[in-house]
Amino acid sequence: MPTPDLKHLLPRSTLNKGREMQQQPEVAKELDAGKPFLLFCTLPLSYCGTSVGKHIGSAGLVLHWCGDLRVQLCVTVDDEAVELRWRPQQSMELRVPLEEGKHTCSVTRENGDCEGKFDVEIESGIFHDIDAGLLYKRAVRDPENRSQFSFPDGRSACSFICCDSAMLFWDKLGAGADHEISRVDILPEDVAHALTGAMKKFQEEGGLDTLNAAGLQHTNVLEVLELCGWIWDGALLPAADGSFWGTLTDEDCLMQTLQQAVQHAETLHGIRKGPQFICIIRPPETLLVVVFAEVGLFGVFDSHTRRIGSTDFPATFYQCASLSELADMLRINFFPLPEGLEPEELGSYVLFELTVLSLRDQKSDESVELDPDSVNLRE
Repeated sequence: MPTPDLKHLLPRSTLNKGREMQQQPEVAKELDAGKPFLLFCTLPLSYCGTSVGKHIGSAGLVLHWCGDLRVQLCVTVDDEAVELRWRPQQSMELRVPLEEGKHTCSVTRENGDCEGKFDVEIESGIFHDIDAGLLYKRAVRDPENRSQFSFPDGRSACSFICCDSAMLFWDKLGAGADHEISRVDILPEDVAHALTGAMKKFQEEGGLDTLNAAGLQHTNVLEVLELCGWIWDGALLPAADGSFWGTLTDEDCLMQTLQQAVQHAETLHGIRKGPQFICIIRPPETLLVVVFAEVGLFGVFDSHTRRIGSTDFPATFYQCASLSELADMLRINFFPLPEGLEPEELGSYVLFELTVLSLRDQKSDESVELDPDSVNLRE
């Protein structure tokens, strides 16, 4: 099969690379078998075969990779009528030009693990966005697509929202033997209640005024609990020895630190079982991690707006299949580090802090008075 005439579409260097590849025995064998010709570009990979060469740039798919960037992927369309190699570390997006009509696209790792199979109908002049490699299994959004930024004075309220949401989710999920487990999932109405209930307390019941009186606009969790703990009648406290720190420059550090925090939180229950609540602070954001291993719940509540792949999320509870996938999602989708900068140039931007919360009957001698002079990350 001859190389398609693409001189008017592709740079000469790309065409030369394609001609070189045609001379390789394994490539020539595939061409003789009638498989489409694949050009490897220095830019994101582009497919150039007889079925789509004339349509390049007009319609097709844009795949967005949301997982580990170190993997190598294979993209096939319509039972290998189109086959591409994709290296997300070079580009997290892959544009696949296709003819109009119905197509099936599969994304697999080199070891054969499937990362998604998608049925799409391509329309003229439209590229369809598809997110692959998602690290969450369920995303429960605010039903009205709101975030903390939808409320006056909500810009700096995330630490307060996390504290109040822990109380709400504790009540919704239950707490084990002494408090019967009522359900195992967070629902859209829970996300809405967490957002609106916390903002009501923040704006109307003294949270904002208290923090403003202390001269604080951006606060961490310990400052919120110290100054505003009365809002929850003393039922919400930081756990003794419940602060853990780490750096995002070490890819394993977040998972290891989360494990330590969860193990510490489990000791607060004694023989009782129930959800653990851990606030994670990575300036300028605070998120609420919820781990209820007994029922397979590993999630994080995020009151901010956030883009993952091609999707813009409002306040959302993201649920993962395991603690390790939760850690990977936080590291890759929530806290990516800018490329091309050394760690010392990023300063505190590479650091994170975990604060274990002690709720209701978890209170005991393990709870502590807050030390205002303690060193913690500030938003």
